[in-house]
Amino acid sequence: MADALKKDIALKFLTPMVLAYAAVAASLSIDPPFIVDAPPLHAAASAGIAGLFGLVLEEIVPRSLKEIVVFWRRTERPPGFRAFSKVAPADARVDQAKLAALLPQGTLPASQQNTIWYGWLKELESDSGIAQNHRNLLILRDATVLACVLALLTFIWLFFVLSDWRAILTLEAICLCSYGVLMLSARHSAERLVGNVIALKVARTT
Repeated sequence: MADALKKDIALKFLTPMVLAYAAVAASLSIDPPFIVDAPPLHAAASAGIAGLFGLVLEEIVPRSLKEIVVFWRRTERPPGFRAFSKVAPADARVDQAKLAALLPQGTLPASQQNTIWYGWLKELESDSGIAQNHRNLLILRDATVLACVLALLTFIWLFFVLSDWRAILTLEAICLCSYGVLMLSARHSAERLVGNVIALKVARTT
């Protein structure tokens, strides 16, 4: 199921980001490394190469590091670790009394919360709504990581540009803004997935 959800994400969603990155670089006429007054096509080519390198990096980044980039937590990163202490109590769809009947008695440590919630996710992952929510999260997570990588590559590029550094700073600002928007969207999508799984589990078992 997980492989099916990840299918074509790079082709349909991440590759267009690289193309947009190259197009913006071309529009800003950023000089390639060690070349002054190069035509926009050269800027697009250089940005495209950097973007493809970023796409490769995004693919080989481990899941744990991707989660750090999105959630800014060293441990207990995804909201599944706070599924029943934070997410569920804030969800008006969830009958808290019925939910309590499905959980062990007492305070649940974060690791146990995530284990229980993940088990529910695997149980309900064939539901079309849950599957789409999960896929949206994977798309946003990988797009966030790619935006972060592009921002880092652009920052490195700054040190090789011999003229018009304002243009590349503009590109850097665009990358950072994109990263911020995608990061917040990925976080929201993750919390929504956790809440949807809990709400559906409670509704189906009571």
